[in-house]
Order: sequence, then structure tokens, then C-alpha cells
Amino acid sequence: EDTLSLHDALPIFCRDGSRAFHCGIAYANLLGNESGGIIYAGEGIIASGGKVLAQGQRFSFRDRVVTTAVVDIVKNRQNQAEQVSFHPETVDSDNVIHCPDFVWPEQSYEPDRLEMIPIWEGSKEIRFEEFSRVCALGLWDYLRKSGQQGYAVSLSGGADSCSVVTLLRDMVELVASEIGFPGLMAALPQVPWSSSLKSDATVPEIVHYLLDCFYQPAEASGEKTLKSARAVAEGVGANFKVVDITEQVALLRRSTEGFVGRELSWDNPGDDLTLQNLQARTRGIQGWSIANATRRLLIPPGNMSEIMVGYFTQGGDDSGGINPIGGVRKTFLRKWLNWREVQGPHGLSPLPFLSHVNGLAPTAELRPTEAGAVAQTDEGELGPYEVRDLMEDLFLWDRLTPLEIRERLLFEYRTRFSREEVTTWIKKFFWLFSINQWKRERLPVSFHVDDHNLSPRMWLRWPVLSGNFEEELAQL
Repeated sequence: EDTLSLHDALPIFCRDGSRAFHCGIAYANLLGNESGGIIYAGEGIIASGGKVLAQGQRFSFRDRVVTTAVVDIVKNRQNQAEQVSFHPETVDSDNVIHCPDFVWPEQSYEPDRLEMIPIWEGSKEIRFEEFSRVCALGLWDYLRKSGQQGYAVSLSGGADSCSVVTLLRDMVELVASEIGFPGLMAALPQVPWSSSLKSDATVPEIVHYLLDCFYQPAEASGEKTLKSARAVAEGVGANFKVVDITEQVALLRRSTEGFVGRELSWDNPGDDLTLQNLQARTRGIQGWSIANATRRLLIPPGNMSEIMVGYFTQGGDDSGGINPIGGVRKTFLRKWLNWREVQGPHGLSPLPFLSHVNGLAPTAELRPTEAGAVAQTDEGELGPYEVRDLMEDLFLWDRLTPLEIRERLLFEYRTRFSREEVTTWIKKFFWLFSINQWKRERLPVSFHVDDHNLSPRMWLRWPVLSGNFEEELAQL
């Protein structure tokens, strides 16, 4: 988070280039979701003589953004002449270019002013601001270009699905604040808007037309997650319903038991994964059915921390077409949700109802609490997220071995975690990472919004079958 961001580097690149070559530089970028996973910021930069003269708005919801500045070409030529020995001879030459006198247009230009830079660019929470706006732009452009009538989210009440729903709500408000509600509705002619909607429609009213949310309880579901899901859905204005899948799961369980010739039991360790996946895959089937029937784009809310170790069910909670949070870690999402509860992007109001999800421990909620001594939690099964974040960096970026990673973790957390705990987490991480590449090969498209990227189509290549780090883990 302390490294120079691309947004900081581009103006410096243009500024220094204009100084080094004594010229004017105009940088232009694409705008919006042009390829599914890559979101283009759309900013324009104009520099001359070692100064950034103008810098355009990033993440605009308009079709285009025009950035203008006046470049002193005569001064640039004078600087070139002072620095180089080459002087073109144009007098009495056959290569003279004749042009009429140029008339400068009337304008009020301030040479040292950077045009159109919003206030949020100077925010202390620039990472959160950027995440909100780039995901909103990506979701908006994907919806606009796909021709679908909205989005569908299986809302579990947890951090991932609630993050997606919040981003979709913010998408509506950010679009409306820039092009207005009439412009928003005109850009989505495929949506069956009601004739009763006025130009002064509210954000929840528009969200209601674009977002379907459904909570799918089963055997292991609890009241806290339902309360959280309902509060978030109603808070953003989504169309929300409870779709109980208990009967579907029971039917699938009975047919599976009929095939194997015995009853499946939570007390049998060999049946645990089967019973958990029955629920997750039923939710995937139900989600696809609702999305197909309503012409919605189904979003699979899975974060990068879970994708890294395959902590999701193939054909279950990975079901969907586009994943806006697949390129960010769980720790970032939880911090962003807390920030969104009390603050949020510049110009948008805080969302106090997110306190419901921010107070919950992350859980897949696939195993009944009574089946074990404690309730199922993500960190209880995988280890603390902060430890896994550092483990991922040391492995993916620094290319350290499991043995080297353990020494580093023991130094970083020497007063908090024991050698046995760290060793257990490392073994589980490397084993799960290596055996779950086949899952990552089949992931839906995810927004690439951070340095990391787990997509084998874009960055992280890994063999589906490997040695699973057996020799390296044996050294532990």
C-alpha cells in the first residue's frame, strides 16, 4: 500500500519525458470495462516543459472525457535548440511548409492549473476511493454492454456478498451523480423501467430495478446471517426474498444416499465435504435459475484469499458470470466495509446498516454448529487472514520456500503464534494452493484491481497436477 501507484507514476512519466525531450506530451487512455477483467481509468494527461499542465478525471461514467491545455511549442523549440546541435535549415528550402496565420481562440487558461481533478483524488483513503469507483465503473460498463436487465446476488449476509451489493448500490449513485437518473435510464434501454419513475428518483428506487438479492437458508444457516442479509438488501433498496433450499438439499441428499447404499452423516469425516457441498451447489443451481428467469447477471462473490486456496465449491459459490471482488483479499474487503459503514467515497453518504455484516465472523455456514464444539469460521479452518496475506506475498512475490516462509513468520509473529501453529498454517496453505489449481482454471472473469491476480489466463500460471510441495513441506 506504500508503493507508488500507477496514478502517481503516469503524470511523473509524462512530466519527466516532456522535460527530457523538450516537447509536449499528450497521454490518452481507454475508459471503462473493455475486456471483462481489465478496467481502464480513462484519464488524460498533458505535459510540457517539465510540468503537468492538465490531468483529466479518472473513472468517469460519461462516454468520453476531454482534457485540454495550451502547449507553448515555441518555447519547447527554443529549449531544444539550446540543448542540441542540430538546427534545421528551412530558408530557401523546398521543404518549407506554408500555413495560414493561426488565430488563438478566446479562453481563460491558467498555466499551472490541473483540470478536472476531483477532491477525492487527495483523500487519505485513496485505496478505498479507487476500489469503490473502479468496481462501480466496471460493473456499470459490463451491464451496459452485455444487454442484461440487472444483477443477481445470492446474499449470504457475509462480507463478500454484502461487499458486492454495496458496490452495486454505489454504482447507481455514482452514475446518477455524474449523468443524472434520466441519463442512467437512457443508457440501459433493456431494463423495463416503470413509467412512474421520475427524474428525481432516489438511489434505492433505481437499485430496486437493477438488483435481485436472495437469501438461501439450509440446515446450517443462522438467524444472524439472515438478519445481516435482510438489513443490507433493504438498506441498498434491492429486491430481496428468502428462498429456502432445505427441501432441495434433502432431496439431493436422499438420491445420493440411494446411490451409495448408506446414510450420509456429519459424524463421518468422509461425508463432511459431501454434505457441505450439497448446500453450496444447490445454491448455485438456484442462483442460475433465478438469474436466467429474470435476465440478470449472476455474481459469484468470492475474494482472492479464498480463491488462492480453493475455499469455494465448484458449481456452487463460484457460480456466476463476472466477479468484481475476485482480485482483492479478505482483509482489504473487511477494512473497506468498515470504512463504507462510517464514511465512504467522497460525495456519498455512510451506510450504517453495514454494521450488521461488520459484526459477524467470516463463515461459509455449511456445517451445523451442533456437529462440532465450535461454530464453523473461515479463520478457524484456514488460519488468520493477516498471516495468510504475508504468506502469499512471500510465496508469490519473493519466491521463498515453505521453510524460509516459516522463519519469516516466526520472526514477524514471535509473540503471538507458536511454531506449531505457524507450521500447520503453512502446510495447509501450500497443500490447498497446489491441489486446487483446477478450480482456478475454471473461475469466472474477475476484475483485476490489485497487483495480484490469480487468473491463469492473465497472470498466475500453475500446473493442474504437481508434486504438491511434498519435499519442501517435509523439511518443516
